[in-house]
Amino acid sequence: MEDQPKRATKLAIRASLDGITDILGKNGAKIIFRSAGLLDVFENPPEYSWDPSITIPEQA
Repeated sequence: MEDQPKRATKLAIRASLDGITDILGKNGAKIIFRSAGLLDVFENPPEYSWDPSITIPEQA
């Protein structure tokens, strides 16, 4: 189980995007996602599904 990459579902990414946008507005959300290196996710939000979306790398 430890050898498998960690993944985030499309639903989790979309819920995070929607929540951050509701709280901070569109410009604030764009800044957050750009700082996290996920500007592509902000510009092309995933649909609402349980399918895996992105692989989360281990943090050093």
